[in-house]
Amino acid sequence: MMQGGTLISVLCLGCVALVLVGGLVFAAWRVGLHDFLRAFSLEWNPQRDSYGVLPMLVGSLLLASLATIMALPLCLGLMGFLWSEERSLLGKVVRNLLRFMVSIPTVVYGFCAVILLVPLMRDAFTGTGMHLTTTALVLSLLILPTMSTVVDNALALQLGNPQGLTLAGCALGLSRLQIFWLIALPAQKRWVGTGVLLAFGRALGDTMLPLMLSGNAPILPSGLFSSIRTLATHINLLTATEIRPQIELTLYLAGFLLLLTSVGVSLCARLMQRECPIKSVPDSRRSRWITCLTGCFSLSQNPQQRRMRNAFLRLGGRFAAIVFTFVVGGNIVFLLVKALPQLSLELVFGTTPPLAALFTSAPVWDGLWPAIAGTGALLLVSMSIALPLGIATGVYLAEYAGPSVRRSVVMLLEVFVGIPSIIMGLFGFLFILALRRSFAPSAGTCLVLAAFCLALLVLPVFILTLHAALRSIPHALRVTAAVMGLSRNVAVWRIFVPKAGKGIMSAFFLAAGRCAEDTAVILMTGVIANASRTPSLTGKFEALPFYIYYTTANYQNEIEFMRVFAAAFFLLALACMLFASGHFFHQLAFNEWSKQR
Repeated sequence: MMQGGTLISVLCLGCVALVLVGGLVFAAWRVGLHDFLRAFSLEWNPQRDSYGVLPMLVGSLLLASLATIMALPLCLGLMGFLWSEERSLLGKVVRNLLRFMVSIPTVVYGFCAVILLVPLMRDAFTGTGMHLTTTALVLSLLILPTMSTVVDNALALQLGNPQGLTLAGCALGLSRLQIFWLIALPAQKRWVGTGVLLAFGRALGDTMLPLMLSGNAPILPSGLFSSIRTLATHINLLTATEIRPQIELTLYLAGFLLLLTSVGVSLCARLMQRECPIKSVPDSRRSRWITCLTGCFSLSQNPQQRRMRNAFLRLGGRFAAIVFTFVVGGNIVFLLVKALPQLSLELVFGTTPPLAALFTSAPVWDGLWPAIAGTGALLLVSMSIALPLGIATGVYLAEYAGPSVRRSVVMLLEVFVGIPSIIMGLFGFLFILALRRSFAPSAGTCLVLAAFCLALLVLPVFILTLHAALRSIPHALRVTAAVMGLSRNVAVWRIFVPKAGKGIMSAFFLAAGRCAEDTAVILMTGVIANASRTPSLTGKFEALPFYIYYTTANYQNEIEFMRVFAAAFFLLALACMLFASGHFFHQLAFNEWSKQR
């Protein structure tokens, strides 16, 4: 059974890449070599029969690069501030905000930016305010937790260990801030590079922020305030048009290029992680770094220059912390102030009696209930698909698979962790398109298709987390089970899996939070603006992320606009609850593992 579950998981994930590559080859064969080569031009103009995707590729790379460049100094400034003033009130606020940002849905970032940032950019510069710089500013906040988490975990072993660099640096008269900038950061520079790569990959695959903020003009960017279109948004916009052969070729090609660049970034990041694992610095290297760096620091500058440099670094860290707290905390407070007065039963159910909407499926035309119910149903079905496949695959890899099989499957899963969600949505869309052309012309997108694609999206993270939890079980417990004469199956399912229960719960809630907040997948697999009823498995559905996106762009009056704040509050509360539960179980598992060590 576990081998079958593993095989199904691998085949489903492999089919995603197979559909894109096979579909691209078939579409290129249909249009011919000449039209295929024209798809690599720099012009997108269907009226002139030009379908070049290079402007979108350039836009994606430029936007991701600019967002990463913006996020890097803020990340380093925050890390320096946290490690030098972690016990201060502002330090505690900043660290908690960084943890909280993981649970903020992307569409909420976009909504707050449309309301607050776009008008400021429009007043400060010419144009609509929706351009490359606006998108990059918000995207840098989105990728900041990814970059900060990697850097923070790498530095924690060096600065958080009392026997590590902190004690030796203090003995030489260095402040904690000097130790961070001069010793710990250079010692873990490869992990800083890994964090930058992972953040770049996250920015490269994002769909909602470019869709809401970039202007979506399919042209080469001419400057920092130029409208752009990325590959992810191009895929989403193409699925809403008539699928002609050349359009279909462009759709496959855009998906393939996005998949190829994302896989390349993921492979580079994984390679850097394996070449430079997080471990303590050897005593000889630590002594050499401390002697060399402190010598250069003390001999190249007089005391006044050293004081000025320390003051500059401390001021820069505090400035980054204050700006970060003001921007993130201000947006959260703004959202709560606008949303809380709107909360009521009428907001959720409209003029429909609540009991009728809950138990008789009465239509709700002027409330949020269909979107709330659709989000809950989507979450339930997605996790019902991902849970058995994830447990079967994770247990098989950790306890039954041979070393070669384990390495191969884990490498595949690590690559698919960084796949953009729009690729999974494109897979669902193309799957339905193939069914319509073959033996099911009435096939259409629906809730179960969206749930299946979301399950594939979160399945790699779920499996890897469960695999890590099982592999961390103490060797003494395994030896004890063998000495007692327990069979492998009994030991695994009666002892090891319950022992890893906290890790399983952590993986479940984190995957559920990812399903609840994702918008790109459901945009292409069955979500609609107004379903009015509790969704069915084979029907269209509403969802809170799409409601926020659609109503922000198409509201007709002030009442509809204020409902978006309430919808954003409900979605944020749901995502925070799921991610907080996952973090809670993860912390319990980590504490238990630390005691065992």
